[in-house]
Amino acid sequence: MNSPPPITSRANPHRNKSRRSRDDPTTPLIRSIGQTTTERRKKEEAEQQVQRLLVVSSRSCWVIYIILALLYAVVIGAVFLARRSDAFVPPLPDMAPGQTAQGQFNPHTAWEHLEAITTTPHPFSSKANTYVTKAYILAEFKRLVAEAVALGRNNVRYYDGVDDSTWMKRQKSRQQQQMEERGETVPIEGEKLQPEVLDLVQGDNLVMWVGGVAESTENGVPVKIEIGFDQESQAALLVSAHYDSVPTCYGKTDDGGGVAVALAMIRHFIHHSVQHTLIFNINNMEEIGLFGAETFMGPRPNSTTEVGTGHPWRKYVRAFVNLEGGGSGGPSLLFRATEHNIVRHYAENAPFPHAQVFANDIFQFNLINSDTDYSVYIQHGLQGLDIAFIQRRSMYHSTTDDLPVNSLFHMGSNAQATITSICNSDYLDSIHLTPKAGKGGSSWSPQSWFSERSVFYDLLGKQMVFMELWTWLLVNGLFIGVGLPVLGWTVIQVAQAIGRCSENNRHPRTNDQNQIHSLRNVLDSSSQSITGYSDDGYSTTSPRYGTSRQHGRYADSVDNLVLAHPKHATVARTTALVALIVMFDLVAVFSASQWQVYINPLVRHSHPWLVLFGLAGVLLIVQTLAVYIFTSIEASMFGPVPIVHGATQWTLAVGVWWWTVVLVIGTGVAGWFGAGALYGTTVLAACAGIASLLQILFNSANTEEGIDGSRYFWVVVLIVSLLFPGITILDLIVCVVHMTAQSMIKSDVGIMYIIYGVLLIPVMLPTVPVISRGRNFKAALAKELLLMIPIVWILSVMEPFTANDPGSIYFFQYFNQTAGTSFIELRTDAGVGYLRRMVQTVPTLESGDTCIPTLMVNSAYSEMCHYQPARQIFEDDGKPRPVQVDWVSPPKRNAEGWREGRLRISALDSRACTVDLAETAPGYETQMWMDQGKSQYDDGERLGRELNHRAKTLRAFVRDWDRAWHVIIRVKDPQLDLNSDTAMQREHVALKVTCVYNEWSEEQGYASAYNELRTHIPQWTRTKPYLRDLFHVGVDITM
Repeated sequence: MNSPPPITSRANPHRNKSRRSRDDPTTPLIRSIGQTTTERRKKEEAEQQVQRLLVVSSRSCWVIYIILALLYAVVIGAVFLARRSDAFVPPLPDMAPGQTAQGQFNPHTAWEHLEAITTTPHPFSSKANTYVTKAYILAEFKRLVAEAVALGRNNVRYYDGVDDSTWMKRQKSRQQQQMEERGETVPIEGEKLQPEVLDLVQGDNLVMWVGGVAESTENGVPVKIEIGFDQESQAALLVSAHYDSVPTCYGKTDDGGGVAVALAMIRHFIHHSVQHTLIFNINNMEEIGLFGAETFMGPRPNSTTEVGTGHPWRKYVRAFVNLEGGGSGGPSLLFRATEHNIVRHYAENAPFPHAQVFANDIFQFNLINSDTDYSVYIQHGLQGLDIAFIQRRSMYHSTTDDLPVNSLFHMGSNAQATITSICNSDYLDSIHLTPKAGKGGSSWSPQSWFSERSVFYDLLGKQMVFMELWTWLLVNGLFIGVGLPVLGWTVIQVAQAIGRCSENNRHPRTNDQNQIHSLRNVLDSSSQSITGYSDDGYSTTSPRYGTSRQHGRYADSVDNLVLAHPKHATVARTTALVALIVMFDLVAVFSASQWQVYINPLVRHSHPWLVLFGLAGVLLIVQTLAVYIFTSIEASMFGPVPIVHGATQWTLAVGVWWWTVVLVIGTGVAGWFGAGALYGTTVLAACAGIASLLQILFNSANTEEGIDGSRYFWVVVLIVSLLFPGITILDLIVCVVHMTAQSMIKSDVGIMYIIYGVLLIPVMLPTVPVISRGRNFKAALAKELLLMIPIVWILSVMEPFTANDPGSIYFFQYFNQTAGTSFIELRTDAGVGYLRRMVQTVPTLESGDTCIPTLMVNSAYSEMCHYQPARQIFEDDGKPRPVQVDWVSPPKRNAEGWREGRLRISALDSRACTVDLAETAPGYETQMWMDQGKSQYDDGERLGRELNHRAKTLRAFVRDWDRAWHVIIRVKDPQLDLNSDTAMQREHVALKVTCVYNEWSEEQGYASAYNELRTHIPQWTRTKPYLRDLFHVGVDITM
């Protein structure tokens, strides 16, 4: 039987050749073994090369993520160490109270004043306001004047003890304004006719003059010349603070701190004079409507709704520094400024700068329903700064409000240094007053968009960054928008030249080395391959199709495991993917915010930093998932993405993304709206651009592939793209959290969580190239999800209110003196279900039947309850009825059809009362004004006499206690038939006189219900006033 012939294969000639060599006895055996070993070694090296190109070991992945975590720890640690509660000022100076030193603020003097004026709550309508706080400030004024005289200074005085100016304003409701614009006198069907309000305020401010001392020479000898009171041409700086508090707090932060700092600075500037005059307006009634600043400044220029005298010293004022409190301690923040030049004085001289233009823009666009005296001053054309405490807002306006001496030192040091710089320069002389309109003083004209506006913020409380808005826009448009691409093109050319020189200096390569080098040119971004092209244009080899097969199995291995990318611009494609990632981030932030609002809406109140960690975790998961999906899709379409190439194209794409953002948003949007709060886009674009250029240069010097070949150059790129931008944006986030985390918003739909998440996106976006470099996407996602589980659980069950971060319950009690009845209204903004928890330990409310919560919709409050107390206020107190109302001139109808009467009001222990004319039908003509018996107030009568066919409310805030005042009221129905028998009945209109009471000491019997509530609520709750006041006493009367 014949044996079959040997089987051969044309497809594998090398195998047949090898077999024939082994069968040939003349073939050396050692040589065949060496050839097989060399071939196997080449195959293994090729497979290892591909592995290095595409695969990251678990250990390397851990190293990458640990480096990323360490860099974020550096960012967080830098911000934390700079912003911790005990780090914003150095140790206090060793100075005794009352001592002064050149260039040094004495916090101990301010602390002594603060302790004296905050022994008890002192709202405007309280005896403590007059006989405790005001009396102390007046006595201090007298001591300071005597001290100045002893030093030989004759231009220091206070204004007759008190500001006696008066101010009146007619305030139209939004409904009235809209009706007048439409030419209507009847409201839309179903809409209630809203009253017009007439405010009358008698000034109760305390004003101090510290004259300037100019430096000159006489016969070559330096002399100092005091600026007297009678020099009409002088320009002065106003320093403003208010000494009234809300009724439920002692007023330490709002605004005892500002008053204490002002008093300490008066002594300092008496001993260490400046060249321009300082006027200190320690005003009253800020808490009830900014009325102290209004009475000082008087009516706005050309106003048809205001009248008044204004303070005689107001004509000298050119600029101001307002000292305020909007929280409870912490560093003081420069949060509003009118223009760049005055910011410069703060930025260049404040020893502990803390400023944020973000807050300036929030107020400018009326995004916060709160205000300070700053808004009054700028409407009179003054330039100025608004400095306030903003941290721990949950303690704000509560009995546990506190202000440490470090905070006084911070505000005083910054304010005193800024004031010294302003007053020793020619800045005040260069100002030309131009009245501004609106809360933010903004005017929507192209000139005002750029004129004098400033971009300002501080870096970790160490260094101020400030520039004019137009300069910042120029930097964005010219240096980043145009300069960065030009620099990028230059760097790419340099990188290619370096790469070519480096290749030409190498030793000649073997064919195997040329194959690998060609593959590197395709995949690495050291050449044009970063945009889809290689040095040889794919002409030498094409690893995907294996056109060069001289290496046999070695070439097959490379062909099967590594696919070449097409010639499309991968950076442009990846930039679009970055835009998609940002879009996914926004969707994730919104979704997470809605989940948080549904599960535990106010956890930000006490745990804002955990909220930030949670949102950052969500963004990290979204970005990891997005990179995983995009890399997988790209691999399926174009072949596997090498490690270095993938991370490089993501780095360049992020740089291009921020370059686009800074042009569209940082220049276009910011320029259109005149907003400086988008300064972060400039920082992000600059650093991302520099990181991209460094990546190109590093790749040109990189001679090896894969994660090992890239060495740790990527760490340098990450540091550039993350460290400075991360610190800048995170520092902004911390400031925003302090301002808003404990603020309640009307109809809150998670807007605060959305703001935090949006601000975190630029902090987290630098992780995208690192995620691409680390690969191991599934393992990374699993670990990220595992870390998020406890955070999500804690955010869902954590109590939003604690003893250190309490919730608020708002109290209001109304006593109808005519009917002898009373009711109490409680409200809370803590969320649904919390009102019941807050009152369940109060003896008279613990049953749950008395205070039954009702949900509130479209309101800043979430729940309210309305109930009658067991004991009526002012009952069995042994006191006469507090409010006495009678007609001095009974209402009579004249020949013209007007029914007119003069009403006398006398309120015991109250100097704030309201006269409400009940709602009249459309067509009624109503007039109401206060008769002050002085000819200079004839304009006040004019305001009251203006016809407007609607109900009126007269609010009077008088200076003196227990003194009667008169109101003249006129009502007319033009359609009334004077000969009709029903004329008298139709003319009758109901009136209500309501007076305010805010003292709640134990000896005040009318405050028994409030004191019971205050002393029995949980430790995590604080009482605050609703409608600014605690108690109202009303009298009904018919006209």
